[in-house]
Amino acid sequence: MLGSTQLNQFEGHRFLREEDLFVRETTQNSIDNPTGDQKPRIVFRLVTLDGAKKAKFLKRTQLDELYDNTGLLKEADKDNELRTVGSSRSLSLLYIEDFNTTGLDGVIADPKSNWMRFNLHGDAQKLKEELKIGSYGYGKSVLSRASGTRSFIVFTAIEPNQKDRHAFRLMGHTFQNLFEKGSRHYSGRGWFCENSDSQGDPIPFINDQAGRLAEELGFSDRSKGETGTSFLLIGTCPAKQPLSIASIRHAFETWWWPCLLDDHIDVEFWENGVKQDGPAPRMRSDLVPYIKCKTKLDSGVGDDVDPTTFQPFDGKKLGKLGLSLAADETVFGERTHPKAPGPRRVARTRARGGMITEYRDFGTEKRVSFVGYYCADDDIDRALKLAEPSTHDEWSPVNQRLTRFPKGREIVEAIDDRTKTACYLFQRKHSAMRAPLSERLPELERILGAAFDPQAGGSGPGGKGPKKTEQLLSVEFPGSTVLAPTMVFGTTTNRIDGTMRFQLRKGYRRTTRVGIWLLLNVAEDANQAKGEPLDLKVVDSKSGKSLAAGPGPRFTLELKPGQAVDVQVESVAYPRHQTVLFDHGEYKP
Repeated sequence: MLGSTQLNQFEGHRFLREEDLFVRETTQNSIDNPTGDQKPRIVFRLVTLDGAKKAKFLKRTQLDELYDNTGLLKEADKDNELRTVGSSRSLSLLYIEDFNTTGLDGVIADPKSNWMRFNLHGDAQKLKEELKIGSYGYGKSVLSRASGTRSFIVFTAIEPNQKDRHAFRLMGHTFQNLFEKGSRHYSGRGWFCENSDSQGDPIPFINDQAGRLAEELGFSDRSKGETGTSFLLIGTCPAKQPLSIASIRHAFETWWWPCLLDDHIDVEFWENGVKQDGPAPRMRSDLVPYIKCKTKLDSGVGDDVDPTTFQPFDGKKLGKLGLSLAADETVFGERTHPKAPGPRRVARTRARGGMITEYRDFGTEKRVSFVGYYCADDDIDRALKLAEPSTHDEWSPVNQRLTRFPKGREIVEAIDDRTKTACYLFQRKHSAMRAPLSERLPELERILGAAFDPQAGGSGPGGKGPKKTEQLLSVEFPGSTVLAPTMVFGTTTNRIDGTMRFQLRKGYRRTTRVGIWLLLNVAEDANQAKGEPLDLKVVDSKSGKSLAAGPGPRFTLELKPGQAVDVQVESVAYPRHQTVLFDHGEYKP
C-alpha cells in the first residue's frame, strides 16, 4: 500500500479538529482491551525537544534518513514537518499511553493477532468480536494523519504466553507520498524495525531491545509488568493548527463524557512534565443539558427531562431517549460545528463503550430549542456497529455491512423514525412554554449583578464580611501560573496545596496588622454555583505556626513595609472531576 493511500483514508473526515478523530480512535482501542476488572487509564503527554536532545532523538529514530532524502522531500506536502525538522526549530512529541489494558498481543506472524491487525493487516476478524467497539487497521491512518511528520512509533507491553514469549514490542511507521530516487520509485511507506521476514513484512524490536529503545525514546516505564500500548506522534502540527492539550481535553469531554461520568476510564494530561487539569464535562455549559438527560435515564432523577423507552422491534429492545429544554442557545456558540454539541441535537451512543457516536440534528428550528441523549440497548449493539463507517460517527441504514445482521437496516431506520417523532412531540408540547419577558428580567439582573460584585478586598467571603475598605495588601502566588495556590492532582481526588505571599502595597510606611480571609468552594455546575466551602489549613511558612483552619478561615498578619510574609494554604481533598472557585480578601481586624 502507498503511504499516501493510508494518509488519505480519513481525508474527508468531518470533525472540527484532528484531536477529535485520534482521541476517539485511540480511546476505543483502550476501552476494547481492559485487563481483568481494572478500568483503563490513558495518559496524553506533550513534550518539546530542543538542541542536543532533539538531535539525539532524530538520530535514534532514523528520521534523519527521511529529511535528508531530497526525492522524498520534493514530493512531501507543504505542511509536512519533515521539511523543517532538521532545522533549529523545536520538535514537539505527543505520547498517548494506556494502562490496565492487554496491549497489542498475539503471535507476530498471525494475521488475526492484535499486533498484526493494528500494524499491518487491518480489521481481519474484528467484526466477529462483538464485545469490541472499534476497528484495528484504522488506527494507523488516524495516528499518521495527526503526526506532523506523518510518522509515529508504537510500543506495547504484553503478558507472555506459551506461543509468544515476547514481553515488549516496538516499531515505527512512516507514511509519505510516492517519490523517486535515482531510477527507482518508492511507495512512501516505511518502518523503524529490527528487519523484514521472507514476505517483506517488518519484524519489530522485541523484549530487552524494545525496552531499551522505549526508555531512550521517552516512553513510560513498563518494566514492572504494566501491560498496555503507547503511541508516539513525531511532530504535532499536522496542518495549520498545532495539536494542544487544551484541544485534546476538549475532545475527550465532547466524545467520552458518558464513559467519564460512569467512571469507566481514568485520563491524565501532561505538558513538559507538568500535570494539567483533567477532563471536567460537568463544567462544560454546552454538555450540561445532555448530562441531565443521561442522569434521568440512569437514575430517574430530573423533573425537567422527558424520558422515553422505545418499543421493541422484531423482539429486540431499541433503547432509551431523554429530552430536555435548552433555553439558552448561546452556550453552544454562535456557529455550532456539525460534529459538536448544539441545540436541537441528540447525543447518540451505543450500549457499550461510552463514546458519543454523533450529535444528530432532530426537530425543527421553528419550535422551542432542546437537546437529547439516546443510549441504545445491548440487543442491537452489533447492528449499530455494522451501520458505522470507519470513523464511527453515524449510523447509516444504507451501510452494506448491515446485511450481516437480520433486519439491520430496518432497526436503524426505526431508531431514527422514533427519535424524530419523540423530538417533534416534545417540541410541540413545550412550544407554548416560553417564559414571558417579566420572568426573564430577574435572570438578567443576576448576570448584571455578578459583573458589579465587589472583588477581593471587598465585603468578605460570601458577602458577609465588613464593608469594602481601601486595599492594603499585595498578594502573589509563588510557583503558581494562576492566581491561586498550586493544585495537587491525584488519581481520584485533587486538593490545593501552595503558597500565598502577602506584603504591604508601596506607600505604606508603618507596620500594620491586616485581617485576611480565604474561601475555597467546589463549583456545583457549569454556571459556577458555589457549593459548601472546603476546610482549609493556613500555616506560617517560616515558623510553621498554624494561623487558621476550617471553612472560610480568617487570620491576622503583622506586616512591615518592604517585607513579605509567606503562608502555606492546604485544602481537604475534592473530586478530581470538579473545579474549585478560590477567593480571598482583607478586612480591618
